[in-house]
Amino acid sequence: MRRLATDFGTSNTVGILTGPDGRTRPLIFDASPLLPSAVFAATGGALLVGADAQRAAMGDPGGFEGHPKRRIDDGVVWLGGREHAVVDLVAAVLTRVAGEAARVVGRPPDEVVLTHPAAWGRTRLGILADAAARARLAAVSFVPEPVAAAAYFDTIASRPAPPGCLVVYDLGAGTFDVTVVRPAGPAFEILGTDGLTDVGGLDLDAAVVAHARALSGDAPDAWQRLDRPQNPADQQARQLLWEGARAVKEQLSRHATGDLLLPVVDRRLHLTREEFDTAARPYLDRTAALTLTVLRSAGVDPTQVAAVFLVGGSSRVPLAATVLHRALRVAPTVLDQPELVVAEGALLTGHTRPSSPTQPPPSNSAARPARPPWQAPAPAAPPTTRRTPTAASQTAPNPTTPHALTPTGPTPPQASPSAPGPGATATGHGTPTGAVPESAPQSPVPPTAGSSPPSRIATAGFPPPPASAPPTPAHPGDGGNPGDRGASPPAETRSRSKQGGRILVAAVGAAILVAAVVVVVALHPWSSGPDSDTTLTPAQTVQQYVDAKLNAYDEPRAGALQCAKPDLTAVDQIRDQVKDLEARYSTAVDVTVTDLTTTTDHDTATVTGNLVMKIPEADGRSSVQIQQWRFGLTRAGTWQVCTASRVP
Repeated sequence: MRRLATDFGTSNTVGILTGPDGRTRPLIFDASPLLPSAVFAATGGALLVGADAQRAAMGDPGGFEGHPKRRIDDGVVWLGGREHAVVDLVAAVLTRVAGEAARVVGRPPDEVVLTHPAAWGRTRLGILADAAARARLAAVSFVPEPVAAAAYFDTIASRPAPPGCLVVYDLGAGTFDVTVVRPAGPAFEILGTDGLTDVGGLDLDAAVVAHARALSGDAPDAWQRLDRPQNPADQQARQLLWEGARAVKEQLSRHATGDLLLPVVDRRLHLTREEFDTAARPYLDRTAALTLTVLRSAGVDPTQVAAVFLVGGSSRVPLAATVLHRALRVAPTVLDQPELVVAEGALLTGHTRPSSPTQPPPSNSAARPARPPWQAPAPAAPPTTRRTPTAASQTAPNPTTPHALTPTGPTPPQASPSAPGPGATATGHGTPTGAVPESAPQSPVPPTAGSSPPSRIATAGFPPPPASAPPTPAHPGDGGNPGDRGASPPAETRSRSKQGGRILVAAVGAAILVAAVVVVVALHPWSSGPDSDTTLTPAQTVQQYVDAKLNAYDEPRAGALQCAKPDLTAVDQIRDQVKDLEARYSTAVDVTVTDLTTTTDHDTATVTGNLVMKIPEADGRSSVQIQQWRFGLTRAGTWQVCTASRVP
């Protein structure tokens, strides 16, 4: 029996093969067990994979896609001047793996096991299954990555899984995923899973580049060429910079010091592990905090964690094990080749139920224990897990919760809170096309009973209205001596009464004027300064939000335009796509929203329009990608963006 297990990753893909003799070995691609997941679209339409794609990209970056897994929700991508289906890119990678397996054993494998993130739903599993069919893979079955990792540690690593809950900490190149599993007979069941889209080896590379930029800030023109290359020489220099950042990151994971050559800047920087740890800590602290959050959501106390397994190439960074050890008080288990763990462990789940390529099994629930992976689970909605730790997840837990956990150490920097809609997964790729957000934005909490808000007039710069006086008696005698009622007042008293009446009329008029001012202030909030957003329309709010999020990458400004509990995972996915486009084309991608239409209903609004991404090309022209999007806003003094989704 020839069995092939394939772990299709963000940056690298691994294939492990079991031959007729029962021997298990990794497939070798260009002298390495790691096949770059990169794909290059050649002029004739052929798709190059791995190192071949990376070499071809040096001459024509427009045909290169370095991370097809990140584009799983996009449907199609623009490469080499034409559209390519994402499923074809994935199929090209799987075809390369299957071809190497057939070369080694002399025929195609009899069975193929594909691993996937634990929270992938039917939509993404369907794309993976379709890619396997196009790669002509037979008898395909699916195994969640953390289940495969746990099986590896339990069987091969000479570290049998102890009784209790296990944490699989998967820090890859593009994303971070953490899963809590528990042994269940011959299998493992998933108790909880979540992940971060903006934490991975690529983000640690970016931290190295940012640190280098800070140390060489006296060369702005050189950095401009590296950030926005306009010719092949600068494009190659940018490629060398990022390759050097990755190399020095790996060197600092093994040694205390390393050197980074800055092309164009023409400078060599001497970096230390301490400097790298300082730059990487905000990212890795977030992974530890999310691990605690997943444990809490699964109802598992850290004292119940029997073992912590590190997988993924970026888990080699020593600081990752350090922050996790401090957070959980459990020493993580580290291997020499963490990149191979998932694929090799997948071969051990031999009872995985084979699935038709067009009918993949649904993923295990992240919110409750699931059946063992080789049983056919009942169809269920994808797990409702947040991709990034939210403000709510970082607050003190409810004291009534049986296993309340509180993250230790300083609070890590938080990404923009977001929650996936149906079909979103814990791999951080955002909401699929046409998905509807899971929860509507919640209205602001009303003022506490007995309290009153500050005067709108006072806050607008006007003096507060005078306190109301007690009601004036209808007759001077009212409220006095009962015997005076009905008596005819003297002339002096009548004069004072007329004067009092005129004063009363003036007071009533003043009160009416003050009330009118209050109404005007309430309907038209006064601007607090030239930069105030209080007068923005819903469409203008969307335009400023898109500019801050997708052009300036200004998270504080974008956060100020969001509601308290936003559901904007889809926008985070577009942000990652824009960053990938900028890296691929080595130029800035301009993002705008046009043709906006607004529908308003009291304090809610819906804005629909075209999201336009303009990508400059080397010949001076621009390629344009247009998507139709729908934004939901609420008004709490100002308009704020709460939801966003792509319109199919």
